[in-house]
Amino acid sequence: MRGGEPMGRRSETWRGWLRYWRAPESDAALHYDLRGERTMSAWIDTPLANMGFWEGLDPADPGAIEHANSALFDLVADEAQVAPGDRVLDVGAGFAVNAIRMADRRGARVTGVNVSGVQTDIGIRLVHEAGMEDEIELVVGDATSLPIPDGTIDRVVSVEAAFHFSSRDRFFAEAFRVLRPGGTLALVDLVPLPPAGPVQRAAARLLSRALAIPAANFYGIDEYMSRVAGAGFEDVRAQSIIDHTYTPFRRWIGRTITRQMRGKHPLFALPSMVYLAYPVDYIRLSATRPPAPPATGDLTDDRAPERSRA
Repeated sequence: MRGGEPMGRRSETWRGWLRYWRAPESDAALHYDLRGERTMSAWIDTPLANMGFWEGLDPADPGAIEHANSALFDLVADEAQVAPGDRVLDVGAGFAVNAIRMADRRGARVTGVNVSGVQTDIGIRLVHEAGMEDEIELVVGDATSLPIPDGTIDRVVSVEAAFHFSSRDRFFAEAFRVLRPGGTLALVDLVPLPPAGPVQRAAARLLSRALAIPAANFYGIDEYMSRVAGAGFEDVRAQSIIDHTYTPFRRWIGRTITRQMRGKHPLFALPSMVYLAYPVDYIRLSATRPPAPPATGDLTDDRAPERSRA
C-alpha cells in the first residue's frame, strides 16, 4: 500500500484515467466515477464539488467552502422559488446534498438525476442516513434524455453541472419537456468563453477534456440566454455572478492548493487546473415554461427574453 490506498486500487485508478484521456471524447460519467468520493474538501464531512457562492464569506478560511456551497444551493432554490410540495428535478445532482437541503428546508419532493453511478450510490446512502427516502428519489440518467414523463415537474434546477451536458441545448429542450406549463428552470453554471487565438484554442482543448466540457458549450452569456429562449422558454433572466463565485473560489484554491492536491489523481488534478487561467464567466439564470393557453381564444406572447447583468 502507498498513501493508504491498496496497490491494486491505485493501478485500477491509473488505468481508468488513461482510458479517460485516450477516449475519442471526454466522458462526464467516467470523469466523476473516477473521482469517486474525492471531492473539493477532503477535510470536511460533506461531500462537495462546487465553487460556491462567497458573498460575505472569506476565501482565506479553508472551511468556508462548505458554507459557500450551501449558499449556492440556496441561491438556486430561491431563483426557482421552490415551495413546500413542489416536485423538483435536480439535474446533475452530485452527491444529493442539494436534494437533501431542498427537501429538508423547503418541503420539496425531489428527483435527482446524475450521470455518475458512483456519486448516485453515495447520494442514496446520504439520503438513507437523513431518513428522507420518501421525499427524495435518485436515479442514474442523462440530462439530455431525462427519465421523466412530460409535464410532471414544477421546478428544474441545476447547480454548476450544465457545462458538462452534451449538449446544453438538448438539456434545455428536455427541461422544457418535463416542466408543467408555468414551471421554472433555474440554474447556475460555469461558462467557458470561446477561445481567441491559437494559445487559447489549445487551452480550450485541454480544458474540454480535463473537465468533460463539450466544445459546443463554449459560448458567452448572451448566446446562453438566446439558446434557452430558443428551447421555448420565456422571461429568460441571467446575470454574471463571477465576482461571488469563480473569483473568490480561485482565491480559496490558491490558499488551499496543497490540501487540494492531496489524494487527487495527477491525471485529473494537474490538467484540470487550466480552468484557473482560461477565460470563463459564471452565471445564474432563470426561465419559465409559458403557461397553458386559455381554454377559449388564441393568444400570442411576443415578449423577448429580458437581458440583465449584475
